[in-house]
Amino acid sequence: MPKARTITSEKRKANAVKEAAKIAARKAVLDQWNKPVDERRSIGQIAKEFGVDHSVLSRLAKGQPTMGEFNAGKQLLTPAEEHTIVDFLIGMGKRSFPLTHRMIMEKSYHILSAKFGPTVEIGQLWVTRFLHRHSRLSIYHATPLEQNRAIGMNPEAYKDYVETVDELFTLHNPPQSNILGMDEVGINSGIFSRQLVVGEAGQRHQHLQKNGERKNTTCIETIMGDGTVLRPMVIFKGKYRMSSWSEVNPNNANVTVSSRGYITNEIGVEYIRDFHRQTAHLCHDLGPRFLFVDGHSSHCTLEFLEFAVAHNIIVISYPPHTTHWLQGLDVACFGPLKIYWSQECDKFWRATGKRVNNDTFLLVYSRARAQAFTVDTIKSAWRLIPFRKDFFHAESDALAPA
Repeated sequence: MPKARTITSEKRKANAVKEAAKIAARKAVLDQWNKPVDERRSIGQIAKEFGVDHSVLSRLAKGQPTMGEFNAGKQLLTPAEEHTIVDFLIGMGKRSFPLTHRMIMEKSYHILSAKFGPTVEIGQLWVTRFLHRHSRLSIYHATPLEQNRAIGMNPEAYKDYVETVDELFTLHNPPQSNILGMDEVGINSGIFSRQLVVGEAGQRHQHLQKNGERKNTTCIETIMGDGTVLRPMVIFKGKYRMSSWSEVNPNNANVTVSSRGYITNEIGVEYIRDFHRQTAHLCHDLGPRFLFVDGHSSHCTLEFLEFAVAHNIIVISYPPHTTHWLQGLDVACFGPLKIYWSQECDKFWRATGKRVNNDTFLLVYSRARAQAFTVDTIKSAWRLIPFRKDFFHAESDALAPA
C-alpha cells in the first residue's frame, strides 16, 4: 500500500545527516591531538572525508558550536522534554490518534507554563522548527474521504492495527478485566421501528398508537473483557441538568447534558475521568487498562489523551471506517438494546398512558439494558474486539489489497 506523501521529510533527514557529519568530523579532528605528530591528519583531509566545508570544520575545532547545537541552546524545551513529546506523538499516531499542529502547541505549552509560568509565549513557527529538529516525525497529507472508505476494510490497512494491538498485549499481558471497549448509542423516544402486529384480514394498514414526539438521548456504554459492564453515561439534550432526571437511577448512570444531546469534547474528558474512577482499582496490581474506542473527535482531544497517559490507560482507536466490522458493542449489544428499549417503552406507555420523558428515561432504559447487556452478549462482542484475524482470510472483492 503506498505511503502517505510527507512534507519536508527529505530536507529534515538531509539536515540531520549534515549535522551528524559535522559532529563526527569535529571529533576526528580533536582525536588527532592524542596521536603522534607524524600520524596526525590535517583538517582539510578530515573535512574532505566527512564532506564538511574546511572553514566550517576549522571553526568547530576551535570550539564554535554547530548550528544544531547553537539552536538547541536557544530552545525553550530541553532535549529530554522534546523527546518526551516525540514519543508521545509517535505513540498516539500508532493508536490512530495523530496530533495536529495546534494540539502539539497545547502539549508544549503545558510543559512550558509549568516551568516559566502562564505568561510564556510560543512562536507561530515553533512547531515547524520542532518538526525540523526531529527526523522521526513527518507531516502527512490526508487522502480523500472516499478513498479512505474504499480502503478502510483493506487487509493491508487493518494489519497495522492488529500488529500494534498484538505488540501491546504481548508486552503487558492484560487480564480480561483490563480490556474494555466503549461506544455511544442514540436512543430515540416516541417513535420506534415498525413491529409485526395482528389485525383484521384485508386491511391495507394496521396502525399502532405511539407517542409522536421524537427526542434523542445519547448513552455511552463500556464493556469489559470478563463479561461485565461499567455504569453508563447518559447525555440528555438541554442546557441545564435537572435533579429530577436522576431521582430514579437504577444503574447509577452518570447524567450530563449537551445542546444537541450528543457527546462533545468536554463530555469526552468527563467520560475518561469517570472511567478512571470506576476502574482505578484494576491498574494497581494488574497493569494498564486498555480502552478501545472509535475515531470520534471527542476521544482524541489532547486533554483526553493526556489524562489517559497520566493514569495508565492505553487508548486504542479502531482503524477508520471499520467500526461496523470491529466494534463489538455496535454489532452485538446495541441491536438488541434498541429492540428491548422499544418493547419497554411500549410497556410503559400501556401501563401508565404516559410517554417516556427525562424523568423516567433512566428507569425504562435500565430495564432494556438489563436484557441487552448479559454476560453472554458482552462476551460475544469481545469475539470482535480487539481482533478479527479471520479478516485476513476474507475473500470478498471489497477486501482486496489496494
